[in-house]
Amino acid sequence: VSKDTAIYTIEVTVTDNEGVLEATKVIRKDGVEAETIAFTNAYEAEDVTTTFEARKEMTGRALKDGDFTFTLQEVDEGGRAITGGLVMTGNNQADLAPVDGKYESKVAFETIGGLTDVTYTSVDAGKTFYYKVTEDASDSKGVTYDKRSLVIRVHVEDNLDGSLSVAKSY
Repeated sequence: VSKDTAIYTIEVTVTDNEGVLEATKVIRKDGVEAETIAFTNAYEAEDVTTTFEARKEMTGRALKDGDFTFTLQEVDEGGRAITGGLVMTGNNQADLAPVDGKYESKVAFETIGGLTDVTYTSVDAGKTFYYKVTEDASDSKGVTYDKRSLVIRVHVEDNLDGSLSVAKSY
């Protein structure tokens, strides 16, 4: 919240008008005559950032860095791409220890410019954003690609304490 730093002065002049006292006032804001006294404060929550990650699972062999590429694209609630919306790409990292014959790795997304954080501002408060994640198929022999897409729902909320929060659901 920003504080209004204006200084108001009220000059009252009392005149004796044949035994009847009359008072007149002049209001000044920072030395300039004003009609009324009104303090104005402004509230704006600080920006919040988030990152997007996914997980890749594979059976039959271990995962190597960059084996698979993924695209994250901003879409509307119906899943249609938004022109000029956010687009990020990501590659899987080397796998974690296998569990029950499944290899698993993390996918971190970044923009073409290499940014990994997505920033939301107070203008975004109360809004919900949707992002579709798809696996980009290549011609790797013996690999079956997952054709499903995952939608990430991001809701931005103003906590009314100067901060924003992001709630993600998959």
